[in-house]
Amino acid sequence: MKTKIYKVPFAVATKENRNYILINKGMVVVRRNILGDAKEIITEFNNFFYTESPFQGISNNEDAKYILHDTKSHSFKETIKRDTFALTIDKKDFADKNLATLKDIEEWEKNFYGSEFYRYYQQMNIIPKEKQKAINVKVMSLRNK
Repeated sequence: MKTKIYKVPFAVATKENRNYILINKGMVVVRRNILGDAKEIITEFNNFFYTESPFQGISNNEDAKYILHDTKSHSFKETIKRDTFALTIDKKDFADKNLATLKDIEEWEKNFYGSEFYRYYQQMNIIPKEKQKAINVKVMSLRNK
């Protein structure tokens, strides 16, 4: 399987009381690699959580693991605690009918900074890779003292 580009819906997961709620927010264009991981094509954001249910404004008890699947090294609950939300994609949307066309990609690039995805991306506590490397070097030097 080679890398493919898809235009798929994304949802925002939030926690209200003891329930997680998914709210469909719009479309996002992602590149999916041979391992099945999705990256947004401009920011290369790859911390999507994957669902296996339709986006219907689903409200589920926090123990309902069949809806949200944490496939990342950090946990879904930690992400919501840190950012107050998490971005999710439905695994079923990685289908041939959602393969992005050149027109889809051009429209995404043209309208990216006004998109719902970008609005949420800006609210996340994302540390650029270069800054994260510098932090790691500093932490390691302090540990070695």
